[in-house]
Amino acid sequence: MLRSTMRALLVLACAGSVAQAQLGGLIKRAIEKKVEKKAVPEETQGPPLAGDPVDASTLDALLKGLSAEMDARAATAAKHDVLLAKQDEWRAADNASRPESDKWHAANSKIMDCVERSLRKSEEAFQEAAAQKMSNLGGDAKSQEFIKQYVALSQQLAQAVQKKDTAAVRRLTRQVGTLMGSDPAADSAAAYKVCGKPPAQTPAMIRTAKLRAEADSLQEEFRKAESGGADRAVAASGMPKEKYFVARERLLTWNSQRVANEGMRSVTKDEDALFKSRLAEIKKVEAALR
Repeated sequence: MLRSTMRALLVLACAGSVAQAQLGGLIKRAIEKKVEKKAVPEETQGPPLAGDPVDASTLDALLKGLSAEMDARAATAAKHDVLLAKQDEWRAADNASRPESDKWHAANSKIMDCVERSLRKSEEAFQEAAAQKMSNLGGDAKSQEFIKQYVALSQQLAQAVQKKDTAAVRRLTRQVGTLMGSDPAADSAAAYKVCGKPPAQTPAMIRTAKLRAEADSLQEEFRKAESGGADRAVAASGMPKEKYFVARERLLTWNSQRVANEGMRSVTKDEDALFKSRLAEIKKVEAALR
């Protein structure tokens, strides 16, 4: 009897060990599964994007446009390299000429401040003389002729201002000033005679200015080439410009979220499925979306 009881207890103990091992395995697999699920973030809806969702036909057109963008980017790459090289050359020259440039600017500022003070005094003197001239006008023929010319020029000037004719305004303002006795050229000559002439720029400064002008010209040329590339991309897509760039922005956002792999989705579910089904084609023009 005792032996039967011991055997029964031993069977129960073995069965308990097996059950415990099975339970441990189940817990371990559950934990691993939980960790595995945690590694892939759950998809969350991002902020909605502007414009209509992209459908299959729109994507077809967009991919044509992006392909044209890729071609344009390749064509402008050489221009960009030339631009960067010129900008580096200009910066190097600018740094090398900086001590001379600082010295020149200090001397030039001193002279120009003096010139500005002199011209201000000339202007004040002119205003006083003009006021005196107007107060001395009488009924003599000379005064009447002056008044006639002054009124005519003033009327023409008012009309030019109303028409927003900048060139005419400048010309008529000078004529009115001349009639009143103003002589800007003589005032400038007198100012520079007192203050001295501005110092001449050094050869290094002249070279730096030339390089900067060349860099600016190349920058504008590159900008126009890039702008032309965008226009050609829109033309290749066959879509209106606004629709093209709206669709482009939606695909760009989707692709950025795909690469980030953070579970964010701002496009619609249908767009997401469409883009995923055409991922191989999208990757061919992915560089245009960066």
